[in-house]
Amino acid sequence: MICVGKDSSALLESPLEHPIDLPEPSGRLALLFPSAQQLCLFGDGPAGPLSRASVRNVPGLGLVDADDLGGTGGLQSCWLLAEEAGAVDPHVLVVGPDRSRSQLHRVDGRGPRPIALGEAVAAQAFADGTVVVAEREHGGHAITIATPDRRIRRAPAPQLAYPADVLAMAGGWLFWSRRAGGRRALFAQRVDPAGLAPGPPVALGEVALEAPDYPCHIKLRGAGNDLFLAAVFASPRGTAIATTSLRPAGWGPLSVQAAENVFVDVSYAGRTGRVAWRVRDLPSPNDPAIEEGQVAVLEAPAGGPPRVVRCPPIPGVHRVGSSINLLGDRVLSVWPDRPELMARLGPIGALDRQPDEPIARADGRADLSLRGVYARGRQAVVVVELSRPRGVHAIRIDADGRASPVELDA
Repeated sequence: MICVGKDSSALLESPLEHPIDLPEPSGRLALLFPSAQQLCLFGDGPAGPLSRASVRNVPGLGLVDADDLGGTGGLQSCWLLAEEAGAVDPHVLVVGPDRSRSQLHRVDGRGPRPIALGEAVAAQAFADGTVVVAEREHGGHAITIATPDRRIRRAPAPQLAYPADVLAMAGGWLFWSRRAGGRRALFAQRVDPAGLAPGPPVALGEVALEAPDYPCHIKLRGAGNDLFLAAVFASPRGTAIATTSLRPAGWGPLSVQAAENVFVDVSYAGRTGRVAWRVRDLPSPNDPAIEEGQVAVLEAPAGGPPRVVRCPPIPGVHRVGSSINLLGDRVLSVWPDRPELMARLGPIGALDRQPDEPIARADGRADLSLRGVYARGRQAVVVVELSRPRGVHAIRIDADGRASPVELDA
């Protein structure tokens, strides 16, 4: 078991915030702490993937110029851009309080003045340093291309005219939807450093919804022409998960599955896409004072019909608030149980038969707080906050259950 503060080094002083992670598919893990104006990049080390980290300063994120973001000052939101494999420097988009203006920061250590943009709603960075942005404007959207030499070029996108709703840009694709009665139609179009690919978009399919106006969350996994897409529509009336896969021949048919709760993680391994969610905790029939947690996973194999696998209920009120992550075909659950950090890891259908294992404890009389769990492939990074001395630490867990402290580059 790891002794946090003794066996591990602090990545940075505690900023009292949950980090923002780099969207997949990107080929790496990066965590942004906006108020601390620092970025943690995770890479390969002696213990394998995600076992070493470096920290970069990102000046200007916490002190946004009021004139540059609409004259109101403050910080509305901040996100790391999805990126093409091979991209060197991450990019951060800062959105102003009224959302009508935004700034693009390149995290290259030199700190050039950020690029001013309009109302950015989706963006992707490419390996050559070009960033393609979808911006909302009157009557629809436009595509903006920002080159490494800070030149800006804008191009109309008539296919994104109202009522198109841009959802995400990742993996070299732009995704959007259109409402039609009680249905949402999903579309995709290739994106490269030159902008949107010519020609008509790909019609992925339609999803029937009782509340079609509620948001859709796009999650993409894989690389190149081997991608898994999960579009999650969440509303108070229920959740629908639409899935499809990209192969060299094109996108496959769209499948839709109802879920009891909002998704918590998505993975793609062995040509099978998976979406996990937590079924709402219910009182145990044996003891109403104890809640039983249940995890459900939608498995969508390539060329086969999707199915839902449910683990039997797991008793234990202490697991309320725990994380749920997918490491390939295994489920990882992590939660704090002072003074230790506990974990349960096992196959999807047998999670209830796995033991609870302590993976870390605080050094001395300090406390540990869970800040987030970030899975990439068959590894996950657990980010914790140590109360004394205050600091953020990271622990790596692999699919075999081995835990090790993430090493910090000198």
